[in-house]
Amino acid sequence: MLPLAALNSCMYIRFAIRRLAEELYAKVDQGAETASAAKVVQSAVNDISPPNAPADNMATALAAAHAAYLRRRPIKRDSGRRAAILYMVPDSERNEIDQRHLEFALYDKHGIMCRRSTFQELADAIESGSLRILPDDPSTSTPAATPGRLVWQRAPDEIVEFTVVYFRSGYAPQLPDDRCWAARELLEWSHAVKCPSGLAHLVGCKMVQALWCDSSTMERFVPMCSRQPVRGVFAPQVDPSTAPDGKEVKDAIQHPEEWVLKPQREGGGNNLHGQEIVRALTKGEGLSEYILMKKIRPPSAALPRLRPHRHGRPQGVRSVIPR
Repeated sequence: MLPLAALNSCMYIRFAIRRLAEELYAKVDQGAETASAAKVVQSAVNDISPPNAPADNMATALAAAHAAYLRRRPIKRDSGRRAAILYMVPDSERNEIDQRHLEFALYDKHGIMCRRSTFQELADAIESGSLRILPDDPSTSTPAATPGRLVWQRAPDEIVEFTVVYFRSGYAPQLPDDRCWAARELLEWSHAVKCPSGLAHLVGCKMVQALWCDSSTMERFVPMCSRQPVRGVFAPQVDPSTAPDGKEVKDAIQHPEEWVLKPQREGGGNNLHGQEIVRALTKGEGLSEYILMKKIRPPSAALPRLRPHRHGRPQGVRSVIPR
């Protein structure tokens, strides 16, 4: 029988691996890499790491959208067009390997082609006339601003009709120029299934998230019996531009360590902290681009920190996901 200290260490390790698995499964934007990491967890503790194949599952979902498009809008055999999924990527992509896993899964398991593009490449294709919308009504005079099929003649012998537009870029509000914004608008006008759509993009903006801290929003969309539990998972958020003299702004200037100033962007690399908050709020310029949010203070838990050639001792640590 193992001594009590060893049993406690095993319990701590199992709990740490369980939390690692939860964090891995939550990171769906790097599905293929997550699957590889999950295999490590699976080999460590099989009973707490269920089978995880995010790249295959994501491919299945995109294939279902592809099939739904073709059922509703079949492509005529004599049209010369081939169906494909448009894969929107950044100009400088550092995560291409993960993305390729999804492309391979789409082709190997579902026989669906992908075509990668940046917004700059789309804008160039629109200007050259190779990327266009085939409107439902051929007599329309403004095909760029009307619903229709999204078609790209990428080569003399390759004409592609896109059934799905899968965004791995374009989540930040900043695009390089007006040409790229016009390309984004063209995608939204098209019949292609957008993953996600423009409306879903807007829901991810901090300004929309802050609306849930407004009681009128809660009353409009949430039944009375569920309002209090929903409020319990939202940290206080305000638009600092509409309440420059409000109590939240004043408190953030006096206690900046308790607040974070978030721009309308994905990820946390652009957040302002500490004295950066004080300077921005005091200056008062461009505040409409930010949301002022109270920091989440999750409870601490005793977990071992594992280091090479050292014994792990339980220490107070905090999870990024409050329990």
